[in-house]
Amino acid sequence: MTDLLSGVRILSFNHFLLGPLGIQHLADLGADVIGVEPLTGAFQRHFGGNDVNIDGAGGLFHVGGRNKRSISLDLKQPEACEIVRHIVKDIDVVAENFRPGVMERFGLAWEQLKAINPKLIYASASGYGPDGPWKDKPGQDLLVQAISGLASINGTVAGGPRPVGVSVIDHHGAALYAMAILAGLVSRSRTGVGRRVEVDLLSAGIDLQAESLSYYLNGAKPGTIASQGPTAGWHNSVPYGIYATASGHLVISLASAEQVLAALEIDLDELGIKHSDADFCEQVGIILQDHLKQISTDECRRLFDEHHIWHAPVSDYENLLDNPQVKHNGNISYGKSANGEDFVSILSPILVDGIRPQSYMPPQNLGAQTYEILREFEFSEIEITDFIRNKVVT
Repeated sequence: MTDLLSGVRILSFNHFLLGPLGIQHLADLGADVIGVEPLTGAFQRHFGGNDVNIDGAGGLFHVGGRNKRSISLDLKQPEACEIVRHIVKDIDVVAENFRPGVMERFGLAWEQLKAINPKLIYASASGYGPDGPWKDKPGQDLLVQAISGLASINGTVAGGPRPVGVSVIDHHGAALYAMAILAGLVSRSRTGVGRRVEVDLLSAGIDLQAESLSYYLNGAKPGTIASQGPTAGWHNSVPYGIYATASGHLVISLASAEQVLAALEIDLDELGIKHSDADFCEQVGIILQDHLKQISTDECRRLFDEHHIWHAPVSDYENLLDNPQVKHNGNISYGKSANGEDFVSILSPILVDGIRPQSYMPPQNLGAQTYEILREFEFSEIEITDFIRNKVVT
């Protein structure tokens, strides 16, 4: 367990993916995270792709649930909100990603909690921001991929818009969420004053496209931002993109068309193609597509290595697991769940003094530490018994 954030206590009211994953980054770095869920469990305990279910919880919960203690509270009951207000006196960060207005209704909003703890860092994540015409609309990764333009830029002229195959805005938003909280903690260390920090999916989706959007807003407007042919991104030129080979797919990165054509011993003069032709990129793209389909990936890589052309084979997940650098880096962890089931997790992408933070606490059963946490914050045995009897906690 790394100690970078040792002593930092976080009370996390997060669900779905962005919030839990962002707070997991901080838990990996040593923060003491108390995950608050309703008595029936947060959304992510009941959802997950590929029918993954571990310890009776959906796969999504296990993406962002490690290294956190669990307490379950029925925030619809005033007693549960009083528990939170009591705990907040000794908490560094409150983090939540409910829709705007929900925490206010519980009496647990920024203005209300900073009156109890002026040094509190209060972090909120939402779909579209804390106010404005869309603040109450459902915010979810796929929806925001469409709204932000990401699905369009990821699509092709022939195939139309296409979403990225992972919840990429959630993941980027999670990193921004963690970064904002850390910035708040740094500021407090200098001033002694708490801060409120906020992120939203729409802004994260726009930020994710900063390069492309900057080119678009400051240059000539293309007819479409969808990719044409094999090219990766409307603002890039052939050969930058993905190509089918005789045995798979290969990506070509930063290299000129002339370099790649020379490596493949293709003479444009013989083909009557000039760089000044208006459709030069389109013609070269077609030539490369046709030529590379006849050569194995290994042969392409040999030729490109000889000519110092940046390239890489396109991996599926099985190839990824076999990648020697991935094995060396230790990105994948094979361990046990809280109940002893086999459990594979994706570890922190951060190294601390050359060491990758590990999973010292697998995702916990709902309310596994409720009693422990309440006693830690000096609730009496009688009070805890009453909370359980009245179904304020489990």
